[in-house]
Amino acid sequence: MPVPIPTSIFVTALLTLLASPLHSTDVCSTQPQETWLSMAQARAELQQQGYQIRTFQKTRTNCYKLHGFDQDGTKVDVYFSPVDLSKVKENRYG
Repeated sequence: MPVPIPTSIFVTALLTLLASPLHSTDVCSTQPQETWLSMAQARAELQQQGYQIRTFQKTRTNCYKLHGFDQDGTKVDVYFSPVDLSKVKENRYG
């Protein structure tokens, strides 16, 4: 027989998941794409900064999103401006 999950744990987990992603109003850049760093340039620069990249992608909110590990080995999701790689949002897991 399955063990029921307490409602408070379920609600907390659900709220955490809903709060984590960027909201559709959080745009990383409104600059034209020709002013952006290429994905290859951005990826190389972030690796030089010590990030270990599992996935790297452009989001629908004009961000570059890195999923991987930071310089300390902590699992992270980081959203960067594609123009200058300034950090817009960071989620740390650990």
